[in-house]
Amino acid sequence: MSAASGKWSTISAWVLLTFSVVLARDPRQIPLSAEQPSQPNVIFFLTYDQDLHLDSIAYQPFVQDHLINEGLSFKHHYCTVALCCPSRVNLWTGKAAHNTNVTDVNPPYGGYPKFVSQGLNSQYLPVWLQEAGYKTYYTGKLFNAHTVENYNAPFAAGWSGSDFLLDPYTYSYLNSSWQRNRDAPISHEGYYTTDILAQKAKGFLHDAVQTRRPFFLVIAPVAPHSNVEMRDGNPGDPSAEFTVTPPVAAPRHQHLFKDKRIPRTRHFNPDKASGVNWISRLSQQSDEQVAYNDEFWRSRLRAVQPVDELVDDVFALLE
Repeated sequence: MSAASGKWSTISAWVLLTFSVVLARDPRQIPLSAEQPSQPNVIFFLTYDQDLHLDSIAYQPFVQDHLINEGLSFKHHYCTVALCCPSRVNLWTGKAAHNTNVTDVNPPYGGYPKFVSQGLNSQYLPVWLQEAGYKTYYTGKLFNAHTVENYNAPFAAGWSGSDFLLDPYTYSYLNSSWQRNRDAPISHEGYYTTDILAQKAKGFLHDAVQTRRPFFLVIAPVAPHSNVEMRDGNPGDPSAEFTVTPPVAAPRHQHLFKDKRIPRTRHFNPDKASGVNWISRLSQQSDEQVAYNDEFWRSRLRAVQPVDELVDDVFALLE
């Protein structure tokens, strides 16, 4: 999850506006009263590195229909840190990175081990929700450096049910490893990661409804993050050997968006360098580089289609 240190440049922003996935479809305005539920159910979609300014949400019709047209959209959300793990810890603790001391994606300054060492495994949202009477569920990526080796040292606290993606296979679209509750990790080689996530999410939703208690469900796919195949080590480890390629589309979406291009705004590949810091020192992209980036962007659009389908599936189940 990369959020700009000022305004969020990724669409982790739309995650925040899915807090109330059970949106009212009754067009009447109903005054708040004592009859309103004091503990609403919450379903939280958390996409990974999804852009705002490149307008990928425009290619997610179900997100548009269910979460924007019938909900709220916030385009000026601010985040304190533009880095995956510190931003996630910020999200779940309500504390800035300089207060959590989780400032990087991997140890010694970040990642799941740092989250644990700072005493945060007992001081974050799911723990507090359970204390308030909620059943809590999570499927997908929780934190960086949450691995097949340290998943139980200790187990992530606060979840009534969990099925986590684990490093070093978190970003492998066709070779992901998952760890459910207190079970050992299981490899799903050859299966598409977002489709696996969809089945797990719908299973947890069924479980949550059956309890007849207020529930909190987090659905956290890695799409549209790049596909990362690890040869040795873990993502983010300076000594790790890995290959980064565009995100992988599900077979049913491979034909989509072949004529689409990155929006050609006035800031796109300018003749004269602009921006600040290292951006101001970038060379103008060649035609070959532009073509590569266009295809990379199309791959990202394809990768969020299963997420879009999952949003619709969740609403169908709720109705």
